[in-house]
Amino acid sequence: MEFRWIPFAELPVHDTTWSLISGPDGCAYVGACCEHLGGVTAVIVRYRADGRYDYLVDMGEATGQPGDNGRATQCKIHYSMIVDESGTLYAATHLSGPPLGHVIYNPWGNWGDPHVSFAGAGLVVYDTGSDRVLWTDFLYPQEGCRCLALDRERQLLYSCTYPLNHFHRYDLASRSDRDFGRIGAVNPQAIWLDTRGTAYTTDDFGRILRMEAGSDRLETTGLSLPHPPFQNGWHDVVYDVTPCPQPDRVVGVAWNAWPYFWIHDMAEGRLHDLGPVHPGLTGLEPNQINQSHVGGLAFGPDGLLYFSVMSEHHPERGMISHLKRLDTQTGKMEDLGPIVDPEAGVHIWYISRAVWISKRDLILAVVGRTPTGIVHVRFGEGELDDAGDSGFPRLRYWG
Repeated sequence: MEFRWIPFAELPVHDTTWSLISGPDGCAYVGACCEHLGGVTAVIVRYRADGRYDYLVDMGEATGQPGDNGRATQCKIHYSMIVDESGTLYAATHLSGPPLGHVIYNPWGNWGDPHVSFAGAGLVVYDTGSDRVLWTDFLYPQEGCRCLALDRERQLLYSCTYPLNHFHRYDLASRSDRDFGRIGAVNPQAIWLDTRGTAYTTDDFGRILRMEAGSDRLETTGLSLPHPPFQNGWHDVVYDVTPCPQPDRVVGVAWNAWPYFWIHDMAEGRLHDLGPVHPGLTGLEPNQINQSHVGGLAFGPDGLLYFSVMSEHHPERGMISHLKRLDTQTGKMEDLGPIVDPEAGVHIWYISRAVWISKRDLILAVVGRTPTGIVHVRFGEGELDDAGDSGFPRLRYWG
């Protein structure tokens, strides 16, 4: 197994990668973002297993909101990119990048400003086969799209907004959006689906919310995400969710310090607590989200869950994440080592998402390096127990 750092050198000031998804063509699609420098917009990048990559779409240009137009920029695709089985890509933008010449952008302080306020979450629909933009729209004004999910059968996009944290549904056929109201103060980082098209997410205390397929009602399921006994559940919103090899089951983790893994069995309407990712804690240890972060969940061809976890803290180099894998049946966890490219001398602090693009190639989205990029994890012959799943790798229909 080797870790190879792939920087997007032609995007020298882009600083984060939040969205990462795989397509039916065996490629990874990456949302290269620029959160901190004004006047820069997100770019969609296609990455192939042989190491080649292409810059496909500038989200500012595509949505008619170029980075130098004086408004808060279309700077991010934040867990809001999906490629369906036909190769159609859906990407929606999020905010945080300031206007050109500004130092920061405050969405509350600039709300309604006709000159600098964020125009809204831009939606780009792109054909990855012919490499062309099919059409664009705006999901909603002034707010960014924090996370996105696609109901393929009904052609609906589910999303959550920032900063107001409303749950929305967009009809791709009529190109119309419906707002189902505020679900809290803290944004969930994912919306996931069952095979019927029912959408799920969480509120501020980790309570799982549901919109049944074909319904117009957002309701609680009565299920709540697990958390350490020394926490009260606040900020236990979902961070990353990945489909299990079995249908209608997902594994997820919360966006909180010292998170737990859990399985949501949507067919049975049950939640299974898999325990803490960082075992043996008392609650007296110093902790924060960005010192115990867990992300990049993806089941491998061996049926094991691969993920990244912040594991080392060095005074000089800062935090280093490790790649680990978990047998969700037995609870056995294995540390595959620090995510470090020794040849490039690069260590990785934060992994946001992960996808497999072949039975040997795992791609990790990286946050915290400029220029931004990805890590390509290549497994050697005999390093993975191939379960013989002819349908692997599977597509994920949420960001």
